[in-house]
Amino acid sequence: MNSLKIEKRAINSLRNVIDSHDMMDENINDNDKGPSWDGQIILYSSDSLRVEDIKYRIPVQVKGKNDNDLLKRQSITFSVEYRHLRNYYQGGGVCYFVIVISDDGKKTAIFYNALTPIKLNDLLRGSEEKRPEQTKSIALKRLVKNDAYELYRILLQFGHDSAEQGTGELVRKSIRFEDMEKIDELRATGYAENQEELLRNITSGEICLFGHMVDADIWLPFSYEDQRNMRIVNRITVNKPIVVNGRVCYDSFELEKQEDGDYCMYLSENLSADMQKGTFHFKGISTLDIVQRDIVFLQELQKSEEIFVDGEVLAQYGGLTPDQSMEEQIEGMQQIISAFGKAGVSCDKRLDAMTEGDWKAITQLEKLYLGEIRPKEESAWYIWEWNDRVVPFFLMKYPDGKVVAENILNAKDFAIMIGEGDKSYRLPRYIHFKKDIWEKLYDVKEEVLLEDLEECDFNKVTEEYMSLLLLEILSAYDCTHNEKYYDLSMLLANKILAANPQCDNWKINRLQVLKRKRELSEEELGELEQMECAGSNLMVKCAANILLENKYKAHKQLENMTEEDRKLFQSYPIYHLFGDKGKGLLMRS
Repeated sequence: MNSLKIEKRAINSLRNVIDSHDMMDENINDNDKGPSWDGQIILYSSDSLRVEDIKYRIPVQVKGKNDNDLLKRQSITFSVEYRHLRNYYQGGGVCYFVIVISDDGKKTAIFYNALTPIKLNDLLRGSEEKRPEQTKSIALKRLVKNDAYELYRILLQFGHDSAEQGTGELVRKSIRFEDMEKIDELRATGYAENQEELLRNITSGEICLFGHMVDADIWLPFSYEDQRNMRIVNRITVNKPIVVNGRVCYDSFELEKQEDGDYCMYLSENLSADMQKGTFHFKGISTLDIVQRDIVFLQELQKSEEIFVDGEVLAQYGGLTPDQSMEEQIEGMQQIISAFGKAGVSCDKRLDAMTEGDWKAITQLEKLYLGEIRPKEESAWYIWEWNDRVVPFFLMKYPDGKVVAENILNAKDFAIMIGEGDKSYRLPRYIHFKKDIWEKLYDVKEEVLLEDLEECDFNKVTEEYMSLLLLEILSAYDCTHNEKYYDLSMLLANKILAANPQCDNWKINRLQVLKRKRELSEEELGELEQMECAGSNLMVKCAANILLENKYKAHKQLENMTEEDRKLFQSYPIYHLFGDKGKGLLMRS
């Protein structure tokens, strides 16, 4: 058949389809004189076909091909020169048609590819060195039954996606899989008859998927290659509780329809069930509290044969028997959960976000409770680090060789005693904590710290130990501004002073704790003035003047100290008041 006849019949075949739709018109050249395009198909929003109702002008290229064998195909490939592909990309896309015509000219099949900018960007990737006349094969899909309404939907989709993608910057910045963590929202506008077709067209790239980039606050298209590698699933959420053995295990669950028509039940991020086969799949990726709930469900299911939803039996499993791999996973998760529980430490980090350092710390914690970290002597301190915080453990080795590890702040039966003669007195469990420990100490409930202090003895035997503890806690408070440390310091200062109310050092310590929160009263200032006038201890006089804000006198008294006493005084937090009124304020005897 003559090539001119082929081209003319091809265009006429496409025109016939366009003319059969009330909201399509065309302006396609017969003689193919355009540089890369043959014309356009015009889509309207109304069958009035008024100018103001034009929705999209779709640029098209139409090729004819005489090949009886291709009439049986559902898809074909066609070679297009790079110079044309580059023009299409710069021009915002093209709907490319290849019309196959039978030898007798009576049968036609319309093949198309809606080449949006994002598709063209994929086709042109790595083609910088290609000469203009070199060609690239493109795939084209058959328009089923030359359906005009299907063509209208295809062109609507092309018009929308091409307009959204633009012709340059957005396409060049298209989203790749490695960008997924920067995306907080997805969207796609699709012209499809049903949800299944919509999802199928998204995963095939025929409907462009866009993602919102949080950092730049911009919507970008996904790269064509990455979008086609996606798997989009259809899940429904069932907001009804799952009950096993009389116990509510979940408030809701999700059902996902599989390709074979069966359903998969998703109970959590970690746990899913094949409804037809009755098999469960477990993977630890969530936080530990969700893992714990999954484990409880599986344990209950081993005792029962039925899963109830809304009072009705959802499934019968005849008692669950996990396979070896699943049992090992669950056992490992239980050990981790148990270790954190014994340590009194919550783990809010997701398992799939754990770093190598996190897993190393977890292994150390498990070893502590398994007795695998052993003290050289009968006892020793062990500082466990987790999430940039520390948990002090006390290790005790018993005569039988067993080693027990206790988070000292959770060990209510544990006490530190000091003796004098035949008497012994109780000190806080945290008496040995230094400033660096307090600064990084894992979040402990305030009542735990205060209750332990209330049970201790305050007298002449323990007051020096208690004052040293006060120094460390106040120093940590100055750095962290942790209000629990202030409350603990205030209680300590009051109790130390109550045990020895005549000691000027303890009076100053109480007043300097108060000064952290408020200005001192007239009565309190008068008490300091008496100490400054009547006392002979230069350190006491200097501290009193600091609290009175008599910096000149304080400097003079500091200069009159021996070099040894001066260095000692300058190491106390109260010395910081010379430069910063809000810094540490502490005196020791």
